[in-house]
Amino acid sequence: MTETDTLQTGIELFSKTSNSKEEAFLKGYLMGLGVVDHNPNWELMKERPEAAVKIESGISDTHKEVRDKIIEEAKAKLREMYIEDDRGFPEWLK
Repeated sequence: MTETDTLQTGIELFSKTSNSKEEAFLKGYLMGLGVVDHNPNWELMKERPEAAVKIESGISDTHKEVRDKIIEEAKAKLREMYIEDDRGFPEWLK
């Protein structure tokens, strides 16, 4: 299965459970935020592990902070959509 096939499957899945393309997009976007695409600098890990650990820790903390903010913004937008459509929130959106 190609990345395009995977994306199309996700779009179809979220479209079935959403009232709009925007809602489907936000649900897929939230799911995608769970994927971490950072690869540590293995060469630095070998040469200076103590420095690498500090750097990687900083990267991880920054990534979590940014990701958490984006998640909250996306959830807030979804809540607005649910309120506009007079629907109750699913448990994961509360």
